[in-house]
Amino acid sequence: MAAFVATGGCATGALLERARITETAVAVDSAHRCGDEVWLEYRVRVHDARARERGDRRRRARLAVAELQSRDRPVDDYRVRPLRLGRPLPPGATAVPVRSGATPPEVELALGQEGEPASLHLGTLRRTRTAGWAYVLLPLAGAWDAVTVPLLAVSATPFFVVDP
Repeated sequence: MAAFVATGGCATGALLERARITETAVAVDSAHRCGDEVWLEYRVRVHDARARERGDRRRRARLAVAELQSRDRPVDDYRVRPLRLGRPLPPGATAVPVRSGATPPEVELALGQEGEPASLHLGTLRRTRTAGWAYVLLPLAGAWDAVTVPLLAVSATPFFVVDP
């Protein structure tokens, strides 16, 4: 409760800001081609909202081969679909050689018969999420905002209304 008092404004926003976790990819360990997708296993460095390092984790994700082969695509334009680490590879998955690209935060994936390797910027695998503990405190923060700054509850309502 003392943290909410110290925020001096929107406690809900302050809570969600402090609960932000950023995962930045540091290396791709393996890649497999599964039909028209590439499944990647990679390592991320985890940082909290204050940019303090919280350790390394392993992640797995899949990307469409067509997206990887397109050139000059912005890093945030790829559709990265996270996968559970223990999930087995689909039948017929083939290993794809991975090597460091021309510039350090890139890796090259030799996708096979398509010719030249596809480059993947590690920024594509960057992920931001909210820590689980924040959801427990969210109702309390919302109630605090409604009591201390009632105008926030009225002025913020249009942002939470979904237009069909």
